[in-house]
Amino acid sequence: MKSLNLDHNEIADVAWLPLVRHVDDLSISHNRLQNIEMVVELIALKSLNMSSNQIVSIAPLEAVRELREIDLGSNLITDIDALGGHLQLVVLHLDGNQISHIDGLAELLVLEELDLSRNKLSDVAPLAKIISLQRLDLSHNRISELRPLEDLGDIESINVKGNPLSCNVLGTLITVLGQDVVIADACTTPQR
Repeated sequence: MKSLNLDHNEIADVAWLPLVRHVDDLSISHNRLQNIEMVVELIALKSLNMSSNQIVSIAPLEAVRELREIDLGSNLITDIDALGGHLQLVVLHLDGNQISHIDGLAELLVLEELDLSRNKLSDVAPLAKIISLQRLDLSHNRISELRPLEDLGDIESINVKGNPLSCNVLGTLITVLGQDVVIADACTTPQR
């Protein structure tokens, strides 16, 4: 079996996952999952969508190293350290969680698309090394400093709407990356 879609099924238990251990693409979004421990059995998994569940811990994902795409948006995740070793990861969606630290993401050097919108981020410095990024959504966080992102010169779009950015900080990013790249709303008063 290559692909399995179980979206919108009120699923709360995935103890049966070892039965589909060779699936490449699993989508089990909009369910009631909390414990994803059995995902370690999915040895061939390349794409995983577990968005809109009730997942708190993603520690079991540390063992699933072939993943290229992950969508864990709209869960209850605070710790994403388990993703640090996913060196083949190209697309990562973590929007709508409770993430405040992203240090582990600095190792994801082939990542092209990253959605961290609607979290609790204030420090984006770990993203500075990911020069492969093409699309980055940081909207609706607590970010006030964007200087680390100025070296992402080949990026196609950065969304920073809904952050407490001063006009100086936002203006500098727009000057460096271009007005067509930066998606932002009105800035706060200038820094003094």
